[in-house]
Amino acid sequence: MKTLLLIITTVLTISLSAQIDVRMTRIDTDLQIVELTNYGSSTVDVGPFYLCNFPFYLQISNSTAIIGNTNLGPGQSVTVHWNQINPLDAELGIYAFNSFSNPNFMVDYVQWGSANHQREIVALGALLWVDDEFLTGGSPFTWIGPDGNIGESAWITTVSGCTYLQAENYDPDATVDNGICDFAGDPCPADFDDSQMVDAADLLFFLAAFGTGCN
Repeated sequence: MKTLLLIITTVLTISLSAQIDVRMTRIDTDLQIVELTNYGSSTVDVGPFYLCNFPFYLQISNSTAIIGNTNLGPGQSVTVHWNQINPLDAELGIYAFNSFSNPNFMVDYVQWGSANHQREIVALGALLWVDDEFLTGGSPFTWIGPDGNIGESAWITTVSGCTYLQAENYDPDATVDNGICDFAGDPCPADFDDSQMVDAADLLFFLAAFGTGCN
C-alpha cells in the first residue's frame, strides 16, 4: 500500500512539475536573495519547493526571510533570503520535490563563475540549461528571457566600469559606473599653482585675477 501511494505521489509530482513555469528572475549574491516569478497561468505555492546550491539545500518555507507571499498567482513574484548563495562561483536550482538528481523535479537552473557544477547534468536533462555555459560578470544577475530561453543568453549580469561616453576609458559593456573615469584635458583645472591640491593658494590666484578682462 505504501509503495502504491509513493508511486501515485511521484507520478502526480512529475505531472505537476511539467506544468510549472516558475523562474528565478533576479539573484543578488551580495544581499543573499533570490527572486522567483510565476510565468504560468495557474497559482503555484513555492513554499514546499527547494533551492539547491550543491551540497546545500533549503526548503523555501524554511527561509529566515521571505518578502512577499509564496503562493504565487500568474505574474507574481516572491523574494527569498538564503545565506548559501556563493558570490563568486556557484549554481542555483529550484526543485518541486526533494529528489535532486531527477530532472523531472527541477523547475529552473543557473550557474555562474564556472561550468560543470554538480547539478548541471540534471539541468541538461530537464532542458533548463545549455552545456558548459555559465554567467560571467558580477551580481545581481537578472533574467531577461524571453520565456523558454535558457542558458547564458537569458541573463544579464552587472559589469563594473566607466559608463560616461565622453571619458577616455569608457566601457560600452559596463552596466554600473565604478567612479573611475578618465577625461581628456587637465584633471584638476582649479590647481593654479600645480601643487596637486586645490587649496588657499589657488583661491588667492583666482582672486588676484578676478575681474580682469581676457583678450
